[in-house]
Amino acid sequence: MKQFFIFTLFLFCFSGLQSQVSADSIINNNPSALAIPDLLCDCINQSALKNPTEKIQPYIEKCLSSTFDTLIAQKKLEEFMADTKKFKDLLTYSKLKLFTGCEPLVKYQRRYFFLKDSLALDKMGNPDTKRMFIKGMGLIKSGDYKSAQVLFLDLVKKDSTFAFAYDNIALCYKHKNLKDSAMYYLDRSLHFLPENVNAHLTKAEIYLAKRLIKEAFFEYLKVIEINSSNPEGYFGLGKVFLLNKEYENALMNMAYARQMYKILGNEFYKDAVFMTGYIYVQKGDEINAKKYLKESKDLGFKVPKELVDRYGLVPTGEQKQ
Repeated sequence: MKQFFIFTLFLFCFSGLQSQVSADSIINNNPSALAIPDLLCDCINQSALKNPTEKIQPYIEKCLSSTFDTLIAQKKLEEFMADTKKFKDLLTYSKLKLFTGCEPLVKYQRRYFFLKDSLALDKMGNPDTKRMFIKGMGLIKSGDYKSAQVLFLDLVKKDSTFAFAYDNIALCYKHKNLKDSAMYYLDRSLHFLPENVNAHLTKAEIYLAKRLIKEAFFEYLKVIEINSSNPEGYFGLGKVFLLNKEYENALMNMAYARQMYKILGNEFYKDAVFMTGYIYVQKGDEINAKKYLKESKDLGFKVPKELVDRYGLVPTGEQKQ
């Protein structure tokens, strides 16, 4: 795919950069660095070409702290690029935002890739609106969709252009299996923020639930078009091709997803490993099916019991004597 080629080229450019600060040593000395890609460290270190290491080190430490603040990271990177023209020319802010905007994904009814609440908060100037939004996100995370829906509906009454609020209203309707209502609010969200990746992903999930494969396919393509480095788009395409019994295309896209999740140190890597195994199950390749299913189980994925029994999956270290 053209987009994946661009991403590969993007990674290749990074591999040749010479860093004055060792990203590996920083990561080894700070386990919480695993939540941030090595490439982010390389991005920051590249600015050492025109900035003394002493200026960069405190920011790297801030990035790798357990209280990593996405907004601070974005602002700091913006400052670095303003100071370093070569760095700015090499890596645009939109590309860097990919890495500063990610964290271990939150599992609650839907797959998050970007730190959505921080991205939304960055656009808020009203303290009351900000507090309401944070409260609403907390309600969703706790599973209180009914209260969250009321709160976000109130938010759009105060600000009719608040795309992220519409997105969350849609999420509440999706949770209640009211797909048409969810779609209405997703369209409202995308009207005000066409590049809202989360809205496109939720639309794709609803289309898949309705078995509207073609529509889901195009939503996942939009995700990749908006951000060719987002593994969720490729993960989704893998599911679409699987449902359409196009196993080779499904495996190719799932391989892209696995690679990107791994680069990002993301917990959903094991999901992509499992889906790879499941595609092989459907394809009839028993050897590769067992290989990937076992790997996903060893990584902590809850493989369905019927597949565990069928392939005799035993976690590493618990082999029968």
